[in-house]
Amino acid sequence: MSALRELDRLLAADRIAAGKLPERELRTLREETERLAAALESPAGDLLPAVSSLTGERMPTPVAVAIARRANLRHSFELRRAVLADTLSVGEVAETLGIGRQSVHDRIRHRTLLAVKDHDRFRLPAWQFDAAQPSGTLVGLAQVLGELRDRPLNPFAQLVWFTTPKRSLRDRAPFDALAAGDLADVLAEARTVGAA
Repeated sequence: MSALRELDRLLAADRIAAGKLPERELRTLREETERLAAALESPAGDLLPAVSSLTGERMPTPVAVAIARRANLRHSFELRRAVLADTLSVGEVAETLGIGRQSVHDRIRHRTLLAVKDHDRFRLPAWQFDAAQPSGTLVGLAQVLGELRDRPLNPFAQLVWFTTPKRSLRDRAPFDALAAGDLADVLAEARTVGAA
């Protein structure tokens, strides 16, 4: 099997697993994969079994592992750029909502607004704002952010969670479901984050 076919197979499996496995299983799988990859790169790597104890498939070569790592790194940064493309600065949010910059920072600190640091500056996703609401944000946003507070997600992972379609939300992203008024469904989905 060529290194590119191995890479495609690994990336496809990664995408499928990320959509179907609970966070704890993903973490265990990632740790096992990293352990095996490190062992493959070690001088004793050729002493490892040629077949994975997890999947029963042939183990990738060290070159294939290195290629996959680089591809995953590039993919992660591409995802970050794509997710941050539709965001506003603190100043833009303050101007849009008609409030002071400190009020925006206070709302970020109290987790009633979602913000992600990018080059030491906060960026706030535009989808969370709703001009029809007195708060200026989607109805229920603060409740969902409160539910995610104790989950194993950093702010960027929360942003990805909000923008990734979920089967339980009829293949809608949580922010779309919130905009449609389905707060109870979004809260239920948020409660599953990190659950085994």
